Amino acid sequence: MILFALCINPLLIKLDSKLHGIKVRNNTTKTTAVAYDDDLAIFITHPGEIDVIKETLHEYINATGASVNEDKYRAMALGSWIKTTSIMNINYYEDIKILGFRMTANINDSAKKKSWAMLTSKIRTHTQNAYHRALNLDDRIRYINEVILATAWYTTQIYPPPKDSVRQINTAISWFIWKGAVFKVPLSTLQLPKEAGGRALIHIMAKCMTLFILRIGKQGHQTATFTTDWLTRWYLYERTPNPPQIRRIPVTFDYLYRYNIEAA
Repeated sequence: MILFALCINPLLIKLDSKLHGIKVRNNTTKTTAVAYDDDLAIFITHPGEIDVIKETLHEYINATGASVNEDKYRAMALGSWIKTTSIMNINYYEDIKILGFRMTANINDSAKKKSWAMLTSKIRTHTQNAYHRALNLDDRIRYINEVILATAWYTTQIYPPPKDSVRQINTAISWFIWKGAVFKVPLSTLQLPKEAGGRALIHIMAKCMTLFILRIGKQGHQTATFTTDWLTRWYLYERTPNPPQIRRIPVTFDYLYRYNIEAA
């Protein structure tokens, strides 16, 4: 794994020099391939680039001794791409998993039907399995904050949660906390700080949006990235050769989190 990560850069450079890649409008920045550990995703826009990939991979394998796991090959058609086009005999899929995220040809389906629907189901199952644990109120809330909701923080940095998913998760959490009792304190009260009479239960939507905003902010401040080009296109980020010096107010995670709680 480590050796592959050290040797993958020449392959990425070669692909970037030969493939057209995907761009945001007429910007010069393009994305041809994304690699992480031993996973590699390649983007092509024309059938003629299939031979380029074959040749490049063949050269890389001969030079490094690397091997390709054909059982993990996946192809997805986006936009006007014709599925009858053969890509190295790779089967086409309606959805694929990249770095733990479910991807489909439609961003709404990727977020709602694949990623968050499956995550919500897992969280509900987790609360049911842990229902009979001998935990007091504070322990149950700590278990929710540190264990049950932990899997959501990774997903939300790519796909913000739909309101329906948050509502279902809150219902499962409330059921887990109060063990199905009729009388219960509202979650909004439990989400208050302990000094304000609450139990510091994490506000799901607030933390999810905070993590998403932080990630977009970090990506947007990098140069020559796909995210930066999109933010520029949407007029959310101004790219100037000599940006004016302005006083920046430091924004901490705690500030964003509390702001989102109030906004929610």
